[in-house]
Amino acid sequence: MSINNRHAVTESTPFSLPSQPVFDYPTLMNALKQYKRPRDKVTKLLRDRTIMRVKKGLYVRNYGNTQEIPTKELLANLIYGPSYISLQYALSTYGMIPEVALQVSSITFKKTKRYRTPLGDFMYRSVPHPYYLRGIRLQTTEQGFSYLIATPEKALMDTLYFTNALRSLRDIRTFILEDLRMDKSSLAELDFLTIDEISSTARTPKLILCRKALEVFTQ
Repeated sequence: MSINNRHAVTESTPFSLPSQPVFDYPTLMNALKQYKRPRDKVTKLLRDRTIMRVKKGLYVRNYGNTQEIPTKELLANLIYGPSYISLQYALSTYGMIPEVALQVSSITFKKTKRYRTPLGDFMYRSVPHPYYLRGIRLQTTEQGFSYLIATPEKALMDTLYFTNALRSLRDIRTFILEDLRMDKSSLAELDFLTIDEISSTARTPKLILCRKALEVFTQ
Protein backbone atom coordinates (compact mmCIF):
# COMPACT_ATOMS: atom_id res chain seq x y z
CA MET A 1 0.00 0.00 0.00
CA SER A 2 1.39 3.43 -0.93
CA ILE A 3 1.82 6.17 1.63
CA ASN A 4 -1.01 8.18 0.06
CA ASN A 5 -3.40 5.20 0.15
CA ARG A 6 -2.43 4.45 3.73
CA HIS A 7 -3.32 7.98 4.74
CA ALA A 8 -6.67 7.54 3.02
CA VAL A 9 -7.70 4.65 5.28
CA THR A 10 -10.67 5.68 7.44
CA GLU A 11 -12.44 4.23 10.45
CA SER A 12 -15.02 2.68 8.14
CA THR A 13 -12.42 0.81 6.08
CA PRO A 14 -13.04 -2.96 6.32
CA PHE A 15 -10.39 -4.96 8.15
CA SER A 16 -9.99 -8.40 9.66
CA LEU A 17 -9.20 -9.11 13.30
CA PRO A 18 -6.73 -11.90 14.04
CA SER A 19 -8.34 -15.28 13.43
CA GLN A 20 -7.39 -16.72 16.83
CA PRO A 21 -9.79 -16.04 19.74
CA VAL A 22 -7.01 -14.63 21.95
CA PHE A 23 -4.22 -12.46 20.55
CA ASP A 24 -1.44 -10.19 21.74
CA TYR A 25 -0.67 -6.56 20.95
CA PRO A 26 1.86 -7.15 18.12
CA THR A 27 -0.62 -9.46 16.37
CA LEU A 28 -3.36 -6.83 16.68
CA MET A 29 -1.03 -4.11 15.36
CA ASN A 30 -0.20 -6.27 12.36
CA ALA A 31 -3.93 -6.65 11.60
CA LEU A 32 -4.29 -2.84 11.68
CA LYS A 33 -1.11 -1.99 9.78
CA GLN A 34 -3.03 -0.25 6.97
CA TYR A 35 -4.17 2.47 9.39
CA LYS A 36 -2.18 5.67 9.83
CA ARG A 37 -2.96 5.65 13.57
CA PRO A 38 -3.54 2.00 14.54
CA ARG A 39 -3.52 2.83 18.26
CA ASP A 40 -6.53 5.08 17.77
CA LYS A 41 -8.28 2.21 16.01
CA VAL A 42 -7.52 -0.07 18.98
CA THR A 43 -9.08 2.50 21.30
CA LYS A 44 -12.22 2.54 19.16
CA LEU A 45 -12.39 -1.25 19.00
CA LEU A 46 -12.19 -1.38 22.79
CA ARG A 47 -14.80 1.35 23.19
CA ASP A 48 -17.17 -0.42 20.77
CA ARG A 49 -16.51 -3.75 22.53
CA THR A 50 -15.43 -5.32 19.28
CA ILE A 51 -12.43 -6.53 21.27
CA MET A 52 -11.78 -6.71 24.99
CA ARG A 53 -8.54 -6.26 26.92
CA VAL A 54 -7.92 -9.17 29.29
CA LYS A 55 -4.67 -7.70 30.57
CA LYS A 56 -2.04 -5.37 29.16
CA GLY A 57 -1.11 -6.69 25.74
CA LEU A 58 -3.68 -9.52 25.62
CA TYR A 59 -7.10 -9.29 23.95
CA VAL A 60 -10.13 -11.37 23.00
CA ARG A 61 -12.39 -10.68 20.02
CA ASN A 62 -16.17 -10.47 19.61
CA TYR A 63 -16.88 -9.30 23.15
CA GLY A 64 -20.56 -9.68 23.93
CA ASN A 65 -21.02 -12.94 22.06
CA THR A 66 -20.47 -15.53 24.78
CA GLN A 67 -20.03 -18.30 22.23
CA GLU A 68 -16.94 -16.52 20.89
CA ILE A 69 -15.32 -15.69 24.24
CA PRO A 70 -12.61 -18.28 24.98
CA THR A 71 -12.88 -20.53 27.99
CA LYS A 72 -11.36 -19.39 31.26
CA GLU A 73 -9.04 -22.40 31.10
CA LEU A 74 -7.55 -21.27 27.79
CA LEU A 75 -7.19 -17.72 29.08
CA ALA A 76 -5.50 -18.95 32.26
CA ASN A 77 -2.76 -20.64 30.24
CA LEU A 78 -2.20 -17.49 28.16
CA ILE A 79 -2.43 -14.78 30.82
CA TYR A 80 0.65 -16.06 32.65
CA GLY A 81 2.87 -18.98 31.83
CA PRO A 82 4.15 -21.53 31.59
CA SER A 83 1.29 -22.68 33.79
CA TYR A 84 -1.41 -25.31 34.14
CA ILE A 85 -4.88 -25.29 35.74
CA SER A 86 -4.92 -26.99 39.15
CA LEU A 87 -5.94 -26.84 42.80
CA GLN A 88 -9.63 -26.64 43.66
CA TYR A 89 -10.59 -25.33 40.23
CA ALA A 90 -9.29 -28.54 38.65
CA LEU A 91 -10.83 -30.70 41.39
CA SER A 92 -14.16 -29.01 40.71
CA THR A 93 -13.74 -29.51 36.95
CA TYR A 94 -13.25 -33.24 37.51
CA GLY A 95 -16.27 -33.38 39.81
CA MET A 96 -14.11 -34.49 42.75
CA ILE A 97 -15.42 -31.81 45.09
CA PRO A 98 -19.00 -30.48 45.34
CA GLU A 99 -18.14 -26.76 45.32
CA VAL A 100 -17.76 -24.76 42.12
CA ALA A 101 -14.50 -22.81 42.16
CA LEU A 102 -14.99 -19.29 40.81
CA GLN A 103 -11.33 -18.24 40.79
CA VAL A 104 -9.19 -20.06 38.22
CA SER A 105 -6.14 -21.35 40.07
CA SER A 106 -2.99 -22.40 38.25
CA ILE A 107 0.49 -23.66 39.01
CA THR A 108 3.69 -22.17 37.61
CA PHE A 109 7.41 -22.40 38.34
CA LYS A 110 7.68 -18.62 37.95
CA LYS A 111 6.75 -16.00 40.55
CA THR A 112 3.36 -16.13 42.26
CA LYS A 113 0.91 -13.77 40.51
CA ARG A 114 -2.75 -12.74 40.61
CA TYR A 115 -4.71 -11.13 37.81
CA ARG A 116 -8.16 -9.57 38.18
CA THR A 117 -9.66 -9.30 34.70
CA PRO A 118 -13.08 -8.48 33.21
CA LEU A 119 -13.42 -12.20 32.49
CA GLY A 120 -12.59 -13.41 36.00
CA ASP A 121 -9.86 -13.74 38.60
CA PHE A 122 -6.77 -15.82 37.86
CA MET A 123 -4.33 -16.96 40.55
CA TYR A 124 -0.91 -18.51 39.93
CA ARG A 125 1.00 -20.36 42.68
CA SER A 126 4.70 -21.14 42.37
CA VAL A 127 6.33 -24.56 42.82
CA PRO A 128 9.84 -25.90 42.08
CA HIS A 129 10.43 -26.69 38.42
CA PRO A 130 10.99 -30.49 38.79
CA TYR A 131 7.71 -30.84 40.70
CA TYR A 132 5.91 -28.60 38.20
CA LEU A 133 6.67 -30.97 35.31
CA ARG A 134 4.81 -33.99 36.76
CA GLY A 135 1.12 -34.77 36.35
CA ILE A 136 0.04 -32.42 33.54
CA ARG A 137 -2.31 -33.26 30.68
CA LEU A 138 -3.48 -31.45 27.54
CA GLN A 139 -7.25 -30.96 27.45
CA THR A 140 -9.21 -29.97 24.33
CA THR A 141 -12.59 -28.21 24.40
CA GLU A 142 -15.52 -28.80 22.05
CA GLN A 143 -14.49 -25.62 20.20
CA GLY A 144 -11.04 -27.09 19.52
CA PHE A 145 -9.12 -25.00 22.07
CA SER A 146 -6.40 -26.80 24.04
CA TYR A 147 -5.07 -26.00 27.48
CA LEU A 148 -2.90 -27.59 30.18
CA ILE A 149 -4.53 -28.92 33.34
CA ALA A 150 -3.35 -31.04 36.24
CA THR A 151 -4.35 -34.69 36.32
CA PRO A 152 -6.77 -35.52 39.17
CA GLU A 153 -3.85 -36.87 41.19
CA LYS A 154 -1.72 -33.75 40.66
CA ALA A 155 -4.64 -31.40 41.39
CA LEU A 156 -5.13 -33.09 44.76
CA MET A 157 -1.41 -33.15 45.57
CA ASP A 158 -1.09 -29.48 44.61
CA THR A 159 -3.99 -28.65 46.93
CA LEU A 160 -2.32 -30.52 49.78
CA TYR A 161 1.01 -28.91 48.92
CA PHE A 162 -0.41 -25.43 49.59
CA THR A 163 -2.54 -26.34 52.62
CA ASN A 164 -1.01 -25.45 55.97
CA ALA A 165 -1.38 -27.31 59.27
CA LEU A 166 -1.36 -30.83 57.78
CA ARG A 167 0.94 -32.45 60.30
CA SER A 168 -0.48 -35.94 60.70
CA LEU A 169 -2.26 -38.67 58.76
CA ARG A 170 -5.43 -37.77 60.60
CA ASP A 171 -5.09 -34.07 59.65
CA ILE A 172 -4.76 -34.99 55.99
CA ARG A 173 -7.65 -37.44 55.90
CA THR A 174 -9.91 -35.03 57.78
CA PHE A 175 -9.03 -32.23 55.38
CA ILE A 176 -9.76 -34.41 52.34
CA LEU A 177 -13.04 -35.85 53.58
CA GLU A 178 -14.46 -32.97 55.63
CA ASP A 179 -12.93 -29.75 54.31
CA LEU A 180 -12.71 -30.66 50.63
CA ARG A 181 -15.67 -33.06 51.00
CA MET A 182 -14.21 -35.45 48.47
CA ASP A 183 -16.09 -38.66 47.81
CA LYS A 184 -14.29 -41.88 48.74
CA SER A 185 -15.21 -43.42 45.38
CA SER A 186 -13.36 -40.60 43.58
CA LEU A 187 -10.34 -41.18 45.79
CA ALA A 188 -10.40 -44.90 45.04
CA GLU A 189 -10.10 -44.14 41.30
CA LEU A 190 -6.83 -42.24 41.68
CA ASP A 191 -3.67 -43.74 40.24
CA PHE A 192 -1.47 -44.43 43.25
CA LEU A 193 1.67 -44.88 41.12
CA THR A 194 1.17 -41.34 39.82
CA ILE A 195 0.69 -40.05 43.36
CA ASP A 196 3.87 -41.84 44.40
CA GLU A 197 5.83 -40.25 41.55
CA ILE A 198 4.50 -36.77 42.30
CA SER A 199 5.21 -36.97 46.02
CA SER A 200 8.74 -38.29 45.49
CA THR A 201 9.48 -35.53 42.96
CA ALA A 202 8.38 -32.85 45.44
CA ARG A 203 10.82 -34.14 48.06
CA THR A 204 8.92 -32.47 50.86
CA PRO A 205 8.08 -34.32 54.10
CA LYS A 206 4.47 -33.12 53.94
CA LEU A 207 3.73 -34.63 50.52
CA ILE A 208 5.41 -37.87 51.47
CA LEU A 209 3.08 -37.94 54.48
CA CYS A 210 0.15 -37.12 52.18
CA ARG A 211 1.07 -40.05 49.97
CA LYS A 212 0.92 -42.32 52.99
CA ALA A 213 -2.43 -40.86 54.07
CA LEU A 214 -3.93 -41.57 50.64
CA GLU A 215 -3.01 -45.26 50.71
CA VAL A 216 -6.15 -46.09 52.68
CA PHE A 217 -8.30 -44.68 49.87
CA THR A 218 -6.50 -46.27 46.93
CA GLN A 219 -6.24 -49.83 48.21
